[in-house]
Amino acid sequence: MSYPSVGAGTISIVIPCYNQGAMLREALASVDQVRNENLLEVIVVDDGSSEVETTTILSQAQEAGYSLVPQPNCGLGAALNAGIRRAKGEFILPLASDNRLRDAYLNEGVSLLKKNICLGVVYADAEYFGERTGRCDVQEFNLLSLIRGNFIDACALFRKKLWEEVGGYDEQMPWTG
Repeated sequence: MSYPSVGAGTISIVIPCYNQGAMLREALASVDQVRNENLLEVIVVDDGSSEVETTTILSQAQEAGYSLVPQPNCGLGAALNAGIRRAKGEFILPLASDNRLRDAYLNEGVSLLKKNICLGVVYADAEYFGERTGRCDVQEFNLLSLIRGNFIDACALFRKKLWEEVGGYDEQMPWTG
């Protein structure tokens, strides 16, 4: 397993993890494959993992230079908030431990956000991997649809300033996936 080095970029990737070692390994490998000048840092938040495979991978990641934030199991919202509080990047990319990044996502996302100051968040279609395969095409943004049921993938790239303005993730909100 190889790990990315941090750069002088503007993106902080925050990976919350709770007992998904095999998937975490794939998520980290995808970060390594897409790293570029836009990547500033990678922060992995261990949300109280107890599986041996997961704790082993987390230890290896820390030894390889990833920032590791250990905490008791407090849930996804709390894990994301813990990582983002430590993030130094202008842009935040939450990467679920069971997700992988595609080649151009970092560059294209940052380019859109920098060119369009009024944009706060960008997201793309998703592709399933593992037991389920295929493509998940996301719909055009529509506020009413968003209120009725979130359709934006967890890997949406957003401005840290917006996270600060809304007070972070709601740590009491139940999460499903």
